[in-house]
Amino acid sequence: MQMADGGTNMADAIQLSTRKLIQKIGFRVMVIVTDGEPTYGEPTPEEATLKAAKEAKNN
Repeated sequence: MQMADGGTNMADAIQLSTRKLIQKIGFRVMVIVTDGEPTYGEPTPEEATLKAAKEAKNN
């Protein structure tokens, strides 16, 4: 997991939230607030974020 250093790691935020929310029963909502575009992730930050979001949706 990337630590705060001026970058935006949306994929890690989504993955962490998914791990926390998967344990909850009932209606689950994830809200991500950021001041920037994703800057971390492989193969690209955008692809990593979309992959994490799709995985979260399927859980």
